[in-house]
Amino acid sequence: VDGTELRGYLSLSNANISTPAVIILPDWDGVNKYEKERATMLAESGYTAFAADIYGADLQENLTFDQKAQQATLYRNDPALYNQRIQLAVDYVKGLPQVDTDNIALIGYCFGGTGVFEYAYTGVSDVKVVASFHGGHQNLPRPMENVVPYVLVLSGGIDDAHGNQTEMEISLNDRETQWEITRYAEVNHGYTNWASEAYNPTADARSWHSMMQSFSSLLVGSTIPQTASADGRFKTLVTALSAADLVGALSKPEGPFTVFAPTDDAFEALPAGLVDCLVKEENKAILSDILLNHVVGGKVRSTDLSDGKNVTTLNGDDVTVDLSGGMVKIGSSTVINPDVEASNG
Repeated sequence: VDGTELRGYLSLSNANISTPAVIILPDWDGVNKYEKERATMLAESGYTAFAADIYGADLQENLTFDQKAQQATLYRNDPALYNQRIQLAVDYVKGLPQVDTDNIALIGYCFGGTGVFEYAYTGVSDVKVVASFHGGHQNLPRPMENVVPYVLVLSGGIDDAHGNQTEMEISLNDRETQWEITRYAEVNHGYTNWASEAYNPTADARSWHSMMQSFSSLLVGSTIPQTASADGRFKTLVTALSAADLVGALSKPEGPFTVFAPTDDAFEALPAGLVDCLVKEENKAILSDILLNHVVGGKVRSTDLSDGKNVTTLNGDDVTVDLSGGMVKIGSSTVINPDVEASNG
């Protein structure tokens, strides 16, 4: 664009379904190993992740201090240019066939954290969540009337770059924004950067968890397959649903369905090689029958079950509910996490 070649980094989940997407705005040294690793972490959790290039393809590795300062200052002083580059990344991600375009988040680190604020304050509605990790917010953007995305700010408690929190809260409240601000005691700027002296593993883990929880509640107002994919514990199940051509059926909004969903650990307990055999094309009918034995019509909560009740699955078989011993069992399988909500069950 404008004679500048931009080169981002795209990391895809293994799920062969439409997934929410997360766009990562880099810190002040551009798109490099750090952003790529964060993108990989998100893809492993079931998201399509894209680290967006802001500076240009020739400014991604081994930048000098002066180059980093020059580039960061250029974009901070020219919000229109910064937002143009961000919009290009959003438009690119929205054009990817595997992306659920109604569920996109924008996150940023340091310089990128400043960027997510700039973008949110333009009044855009094409992202649902923006998350700033140790962003620079001393100078709040000149906003539009409302800030539409949910705003998540995650800063160190002794990070001066956080800016004036009272002014930030007033600014967000004046624009009817849903927001959450968390600061971590005795934690400094750059606390998520593994290579930095400021790195704080506790704050890093807690802030990442906070972001993922926001995604779970705000991005994944989605179907059963999308919810399973984003959860991270059902990778084998999602692969099996795709192999059995059941993703479409279990994504239908009219549902609802209830899935007694085997975790990855449950699949790993099966005999070696069995799953690899079942997902082959020639075994599609067998696999479909097995999976439908884990699905019932209607929304069935754990509180709706009674001991000894027989439930008919979509393949026509009955499974028996066992509530003895203070646990919920469906057949011989123990329910470890009941009542996970999806848009269609």
